Amino acid sequence: MKNFDYFLGSTLIFNNDMKEGLKEARESVKSEKALLITDPGLAALPNYQALKEALDEIGFAYEEYTDVRPLPKDYTIDDCANSFTESGADCIIAFGGGSVLDTAKGAAILRTNGGKMRDYFGVNKVKVTPRPVIGIPTTAGSGAEVSRVISVTDSQKNVKDQVMDRACCPAVALYVPSVLKGSPKSVTTTAGIDALGHAVESYLNVKGSPVTQAVSLKGAGM
Repeated sequence: MKNFDYFLGSTLIFNNDMKEGLKEARESVKSEKALLITDPGLAALPNYQALKEALDEIGFAYEEYTDVRPLPKDYTIDDCANSFTESGADCIIAFGGGSVLDTAKGAAILRTNGGKMRDYFGVNKVKVTPRPVIGIPTTAGSGAEVSRVISVTDSQKNVKDQVMDRACCPAVALYVPSVLKGSPKSVTTTAGIDALGHAVESYLNVKGSPVTQAVSLKGAGM
């Protein structure tokens, strides 16, 4: 067996009850108030309302930011970071797919490091630990709730760029199966194909390890 190391920067919480899962997540990050972020479409759905009700029931204070856009541009993450600072919250709860999760991860970096999102394009440029992010994925494809990468559209060059740093990993990934039940069939299908692609790519990758290959086989089998 070849030498390898395996890094997972997020605490994974799987709970069938949203309220109980949020309690665990809040305790993990020691938060008093969150900025709850999502996109306009999800904000109108019953699952999002159920999330807010659960937060109210456990007394987890929050403010909302519901203006996340698909394939976020650098300046939209800057805007979310400004809202994060103004809210006085000490963590972000990201409810959505890859775009929402990446926006949250970027805003958390800017909150403690300052500057603009474009300043962090590249590898290992985050100097100060970001504020914690609790990622609640509403799809099962991107894996952004545990990854060390943020995908951002460079608004000046109009191309996709990335921020890659271990600091990008959300503090907590909270998985609640009921969140996926209301997902449209088209989204479920696309996310499934995305997840399968990730599994195959990971298994065949020359930098793979026994850990990543075992997860890849399990994921492909599902």
